[in-house]
Amino acid sequence: MKAPNGEKSNLNEKQWAYARTEEFKNKFGDWESAANYKLIDKIEPIQVEDEPPANVREIYSNLGNGKNKYDGSEVEFVNETLGKIIYHKGFNIQKLVPVLKEVFDNSVPLGFDLEREQAVRSNGTLHKQHRNFNGNSNYLGKITDSKGKEYYVRFTVQEKRAKNLNNSVNELHSTFVSDVEIYEAGKLASYPPSRSGEVGVVAGYDSIIVEKLRNMQAISKKLSNSKFIDSNGEPTKEI
Repeated sequence: MKAPNGEKSNLNEKQWAYARTEEFKNKFGDWESAANYKLIDKIEPIQVEDEPPANVREIYSNLGNGKNKYDGSEVEFVNETLGKIIYHKGFNIQKLVPVLKEVFDNSVPLGFDLEREQAVRSNGTLHKQHRNFNGNSNYLGKITDSKGKEYYVRFTVQEKRAKNLNNSVNELHSTFVSDVEIYEAGKLASYPPSRSGEVGVVAGYDSIIVEKLRNMQAISKKLSNSKFIDSNGEPTKEI
């Protein structure tokens, strides 16, 4: 069992599981978000080449599954996501494909959002619930080009339900990367967060990132002096 920083947890199996429940976090605070927030500023950027590879489809198909070093989540890189990468406007994400798995493996978890019956998108339209999806997780990684310019990479990971052999109860799950977005790390007003910790919003920044980091920052500040959080960012056994 791992702590948020990827180290071995100091908790036993029962304590580890209970500390991650909503009941525990409602009592003692969302320590997990606070721990992950502190990891964001420590992400080591992974270098990408200046030009995309000629065989980008072949490289993508041979990526294999990603496994995040912090929460242990395993994900697939599905064909539908490659289409989004190829036709992405702005930063040429195809350059990212050779290191895509490595960037995900080293990215910081930003939390899980349950699929809601009706969610309002940033443009005001309604997103209807997909019955076969549990929800989304978001991860934040970092890359750099040959000139030293840094970018943040957001991965959206969807958890899909699958019916059991009796075709009745949704109990088997699979996860896959459904979207990849790029943001210039230099555009800090402060999201993604700057080292100064100032708060602000960058025009055009993904509302998902802004909202999540704002919440994580507030929680981290609230729990920053807690004597019940150990060096790994986890609750102590005393709780």
